[in-house]
Amino acid sequence: MIGITPPLSNAFRRIGWGLVFILLDLYIVGLDILPDFIGYIMIALALRDLSRKHDSFVRAKWVAFVLIVGSLPEVIQGAQISFLNLLDKPLQLSFLSVVVLMLHTLLVYWIFQGLIAIAWVHELRELRHTTAMRRAFYLIVNVSILIFLPFVLNAPDVLAVSVLPFCGLLSLLAEFLLLRLAYRYAKEYINEAKV
Repeated sequence: MIGITPPLSNAFRRIGWGLVFILLDLYIVGLDILPDFIGYIMIALALRDLSRKHDSFVRAKWVAFVLIVGSLPEVIQGAQISFLNLLDKPLQLSFLSVVVLMLHTLLVYWIFQGLIAIAWVHELRELRHTTAMRRAFYLIVNVSILIFLPFVLNAPDVLAVSVLPFCGLLSLLAEFLLLRLAYRYAKEYINEAKV
């Protein structure tokens, strides 16, 4: 028997796939074949569907629209927003990278808030607790990076080269945990028929 997938389950999957586009930078002949702006479009469309469930998704949707525009210079100029090459960029692109990271962190914060609200309404205590813990980890890592970045731009290269990969790995882990959480919510909505 084929089950019908609820629309919100599809929205959570779209958030997951959007995060995959944002996380992976696959370059072929200098062109990113998974550009970030497509990931942000997928997330914005998913948040449009989820926005009727909680106000946090409405806020996240508008941040996603801003990030669609903010991530276009990556495609146009080939400016990969990465911790590892932040020091090699002109100051304008470094500033844009930090602004995009700030907006991305804000987007993820609002997504986490909406996920916690949905778990609360449907009395999914374990999922709500897991979401809250991952939100705390994500915010600690990314806010620390945002505070640390201005100092890295003025630090000796040896310090920057030794610390930035560690920060990048922690940020990658936090993003991966969010990605898994989106698919877990999608699975919860299919298996439990909570919507």
